[in-house]
Amino acid sequence: MITFLALLPLLCGGAIEPTGLDFELESLESPSKTGSAFPNLAQGADGKVYLSWVERGEKQLAVMWLSVLKDKGWSEPVEVMRGTDLFLNWADFPSVCVLENGVLIAQWLRQGDDPHGYMAEFSISSDGGKHWSKPKLLHDDRADVEHGFVSMIAIDKETFGAIWLDARKAAGKEDSEYQTALYFRTIGAQGELGKEMILDPRVCDCCPTSLVANAKGELLATYRDRSEEEVRDIALVKFDGKAWSEPRLVNDDKWLIDGCPVNGPRARTAAGLSAVAWFTGVGGGGGSVRLAFSKDDWFGAPIDIDEGRPVGRVDLVLLEKETALVAWMEYSGEGQADWRVRTVSQTGKSGASLKVGTVPSDRASGYLRMVPADDSVVLTWTTPEGDGQIETARLRRK
Repeated sequence: MITFLALLPLLCGGAIEPTGLDFELESLESPSKTGSAFPNLAQGADGKVYLSWVERGEKQLAVMWLSVLKDKGWSEPVEVMRGTDLFLNWADFPSVCVLENGVLIAQWLRQGDDPHGYMAEFSISSDGGKHWSKPKLLHDDRADVEHGFVSMIAIDKETFGAIWLDARKAAGKEDSEYQTALYFRTIGAQGELGKEMILDPRVCDCCPTSLVANAKGELLATYRDRSEEEVRDIALVKFDGKAWSEPRLVNDDKWLIDGCPVNGPRARTAAGLSAVAWFTGVGGGGGSVRLAFSKDDWFGAPIDIDEGRPVGRVDLVLLEKETALVAWMEYSGEGQADWRVRTVSQTGKSGASLKVGTVPSDRASGYLRMVPADDSVVLTWTTPEGDGQIETARLRRK
């Protein structure tokens, strides 16, 4: 049994007070085989939870699979795509998204001729994943450079939205001139592509992105920015239905780092509340995992939620009573780390952190992902030892 107790009120500097949020950790039998990694989760408007992952085979073969969570566990997996030239990256991995009518979109990366170049592709299914359309490139650019870290959202009944990191302007440039931009475009239910838009011309090169919509229908894109001075803090741009805003920092952390930390933000919205979780290298000896809430125009002061030795790699979901459940990786020993979660309320009360799994602290462990599901939260992560296996579990309310 997992009991979350409150800790660290925002205004009281660490006083302990119960939150009353209790969960039980329940293992779910994984639908994947050994040799699997890169798990991801998505949720439809009807509450269905979709799990995607990749299984490696012989001669560089990789297959992307999809399963749906049913009452008695995961459904029989369906194949999304396969290839011997996929670009498989611990921090930049495939995902799916679903429209209200059940139309699915899947995205992944295809290796270019340059070892550092790859293209973002997508395919669409209108029959629950049984059949998929011919893959198309997400971006107009064909240069053999980096295009990835895609985040997708269902905008309306007929349209997906996607953001991605794009290094087309860096083609042929020296490392010191390398510059990556954040792009956005829409994708119709039949795969038709909208106009490309640059949301920020200079961003961190390889940190995961996040794209959500709030109660007003506005799109919120969060990502790690990159200033001319190499300050790399989390920024947000907002689409109000007419135009995208100028980039604005979620918090002025002032993390000066001459290189990409490969540690992106995660945003969620629900019932008029928005939240962003992220890692920064400032604060404490090894940095901080932070969370900030917003109910109006902008975010309040961040709440530091880690145990003092954070790796980062965050995720979060929003629960009722204006409370978030945040997940992150924390160093736990020589070469080891724990996936931990804790509840944090908008008032700053946070529950005792809970370990949900222990993995190597290196890149092979990737990212943990989670989504809400009825009275529970579904989680997935990779256990990379041996041939590798993805784990699935749920935190179920008592």
